[in-house]
Amino acid sequence: MKRTQASSAKALARHLALALLALLALLALGACSARAPMTDSEFLGYCHQGGGRKANCDPVALCGEYLEAVGHPLPDIDACMAGCESVRKRHDAAKASAGCAGAYRSGADWCQRYCRTLFP
Repeated sequence: MKRTQASSAKALARHLALALLALLALLALGACSARAPMTDSEFLGYCHQGGGRKANCDPVALCGEYLEAVGHPLPDIDACMAGCESVRKRHDAAKASAGCAGAYRSGADWCQRYCRTLFP
């Protein structure tokens, strides 16, 4: 009787180990799956928070400009990145003079991230 209990315990342990391995494999596969494109709301939320808030900086308006440039159907990632770049170039002088480098850098970074989720 003791042998039967011991072999049953070993079999149960083996089954639990296999189930745990299968669960870990599924979790690993899920981590590698493609992420859905970033929504406009997600983009704005992330973009508004970046770079901090200063009295002379307006990340809300800046992020809105980025979304206007890329928040519509575009043919490919190059066109999307070009939209980010056009907004960044328009604000290069303002960034330097107003001391808002963090907000401008964050807006450009989030714009590029937005494009990469649209065109993985």
